[in-house]
Amino acid sequence: MSPTSKQGLENVDGGHIVICPFPFTCHPTALFNLTIKLATSSPQTDFSFLTTHTNKLSLLYPRNNNAPPPTNLKLHTISDGLPDHNNSAKEAADNHKNFYHMDRFNEAMPGNFKQGIDAATKASNKKKKKISYIIADALCAVGVAPMAKEMEVPWAALWVNAPFALHPFSQMDHIYQLSLQLLSPDDDHNQIIPGFSPLRFNDLPENSLQPTGMPYLGPIMRALPEASAIVLNASREICCTPLSSSISFFLDGPDHKPQLGKLFFAGCLTLPSVLTTTPSSSSSLVNSDDDDGTIFPEGLMEKLPRGFVERTREYGKVVPWVRQVEVLRHGAIGVQVTHCGYNSVLESIFGGVPLICRPVWADNHIVARWVEEVWDIGVGVEGGIFTKDGVCRCLAVVLGEEKGREMRANVGALREKMLAAAGPNGSAGKDLEALLEMMMMHAG
Repeated sequence: MSPTSKQGLENVDGGHIVICPFPFTCHPTALFNLTIKLATSSPQTDFSFLTTHTNKLSLLYPRNNNAPPPTNLKLHTISDGLPDHNNSAKEAADNHKNFYHMDRFNEAMPGNFKQGIDAATKASNKKKKKISYIIADALCAVGVAPMAKEMEVPWAALWVNAPFALHPFSQMDHIYQLSLQLLSPDDDHNQIIPGFSPLRFNDLPENSLQPTGMPYLGPIMRALPEASAIVLNASREICCTPLSSSISFFLDGPDHKPQLGKLFFAGCLTLPSVLTTTPSSSSSLVNSDDDDGTIFPEGLMEKLPRGFVERTREYGKVVPWVRQVEVLRHGAIGVQVTHCGYNSVLESIFGGVPLICRPVWADNHIVARWVEEVWDIGVGVEGGIFTKDGVCRCLAVVLGEEKGREMRANVGALREKMLAAAGPNGSAGKDLEALLEMMMMHAG
């Protein structure tokens, strides 16, 4: 079977595809949006999205224009690994800070996914057909890879994080050895990593240059080459030359033998469909109302200077949550101050807004390096620490100097490339069609 057009895909029975998300931060949103695109393009194929109870609520409410999900997409609730008694607002907030929820979910894999697959199979319109394909968040690779092997089902991994983090993350053992050769104990780690330009050693996640490396990411990176495909949360048009090294890693193994069939650029999957949380799922994160009805996240008011909200009410606004992509598209926005989460940066590009970068963790520093040196659409705060003078200097550069005008022009050019990729004849749509065609080859 080889469907070669969108019209052909609409009439092909692609079997039953199961989706396994990592139900934290922006990850389920990106995978759900990918699933929506695939299910819409292949209405004869069954899609079963396995998710936790909390994420199920947030994914469904509301979608753009309140449009319901395609009828061939069903959501099935799986265990989040948390004990039944873990339902108090304070406990949930405190545990999330300690990655308690993530740890419990990882411990529940792949058992929770297997139970979800059993339920999805029974509920499917194609009860007599086994699961034909699995799409999983890359952060679930450790659980999904052995499960897929046991089921004898091929799988693809969606890499939601920055695509240019793939190469360094996959080569941390090698980078650690380089650090032993090149860095002294007193070094500031600001040297460019040989073979990984423009990245510096200090762009890597904290504590990653240790003998144990990254105990969480290491197993994930070793499991990813078992996938038959990697799907990137990015478009080809905005991923420039430095990404080629990460592509070559996945296409060719250490012995230059192909380890992966395909690499697909699915476009920016958190744009423009941004999902909100429901009142019920957000209520566990708040504990008080101020006198004008504004709801604040737990602990936020204690962290603000006394009288801050009142002093800034006429020219500033403190809110618990907003649709950031809509704010960034407003013409009054001149710059975004960001921690350099990859999807937050994509939203800023979509809005045509330059950035002031203060990276925090994970791939934030890698993204900041791309923002500042590859894309040239932002500036970092001096020393990576917020100070009044430092932020004011950044604002002066972005809003008042020629360099800032160049950044705005660069971000505008990236935005046009992003829109072209997402357009009717864009590369993202073509890659998604190719991904569907590959998956349908396994439908039985």
